[in-house]
Amino acid sequence: MKKPRPSVADLVARFARLTKLDMEKAIGADAVGMLVRLKEETSALDETECVIVELKRDGRISARRMAELLRRHQKECLRRR
Repeated sequence: MKKPRPSVADLVARFARLTKLDMEKAIGADAVGMLVRLKEETSALDETECVIVELKRDGRISARRMAELLRRHQKECLRRR
C-alpha cells in the first residue's frame, strides 16, 4: 500500500523550520505588502502561500518548485471545501 503524501502546509512548515526562515517576515506586512495589490485581483493568500513565496524570494526553492507547491496547496484547499 502506498504511503500518503504529507500536506503542503506540513512540508512548508518543516522546511521553513529547517532553513530557519523568519516566519514574522514571511507572513508579516513586509512579505504581503507587495502582494496586497494582487489581493484585489485574486483571493487572499493564506499563511502557507506566503511562506512559499518568501522561500522563493530568499532563493531557497526554485520557481518550478514554488509553482508545484502552490498548485498542490490549492488542490488540497479545494478538496477540503
